[in-house]
Amino acid sequence: PGAVQICVRDNGTGIHPEDLYHIFKRFYRLDDARSRDGSFGLGLSIAQSIVDTHHGRIWCESATGLNSFFVELPQ
Repeated sequence: PGAVQICVRDNGTGIHPEDLYHIFKRFYRLDDARSRDGSFGLGLSIAQSIVDTHHGRIWCESATGLNSFFVELPQ
């Protein structure tokens, strides 16, 4: 059986390797200043829950200011 993989990339501030481990936790935010913009730190946690329900995996890689978010779902 194969898998389908989706990747979304953006340029910007890189994500520190230690933060990559935590960004999918509920209420985790990289920057406390984001708490003022209405963000609650739930988006990636919700995405992970959906992907887990479909027996897939989700992860992020960050290098040289390019952040890549991957979702892989079984076919």
